[in-house]
Amino acid sequence: MSFNLRNRSLLTILDLNQSELLYLLDLAHDLKRVKYSKTEQQHLKGKNIALIFEKPSTRTRCAFAHPTKPIGPIYTQTEAERLAAERGWAIAPDGDAYRRVVPSPEPRRILEMGAIQLLVQSGVLVICVGGGGIPVIVTPLGGIRGVEAVIDKDLAAALLATSLRAEALLLLTDVDAVYTDWGTSAA
Repeated sequence: MSFNLRNRSLLTILDLNQSELLYLLDLAHDLKRVKYSKTEQQHLKGKNIALIFEKPSTRTRCAFAHPTKPIGPIYTQTEAERLAAERGWAIAPDGDAYRRVVPSPEPRRILEMGAIQLLVQSGVLVICVGGGGIPVIVTPLGGIRGVEAVIDKDLAAALLATSLRAEALLLLTDVDAVYTDWGTSAA
């Protein structure tokens, strides 16, 4: 089932009935599946969908001095020590193995916010601040430079919702369960 959501605010959850909200959740799930399948989908032809993946970043000494976010494959201790020495990587234990870790600074702003707001106001379904984007910093001269870091997608989504003055924020995940205080003794 589809709905005509043209010229309707997707930021005001009170304007959506349960069926429309479920439709948007299903659509988001389908779009994620289509993105990873890399196959052309006839039902999406002619749809106005914007994918914006560049992520905001902050430049704080603390965040960049203490890398915490694991990325990439797992390594044995011997492999991890060799890669740390050869490439200057920060490595940390991850279960029984080791992984490279990079900084995970808190996002402060979304550089494309103006474009995102314009697209939303025009009735375009905008998918943005998702995982896999390239975090950037603003240089002292006002330029933009990519940095080796990972921005937490939940924090970026919260910043996006705040910037758009959204009434609600839904975080979708494909994991079997969600734990409060994951990785801490309180979990």
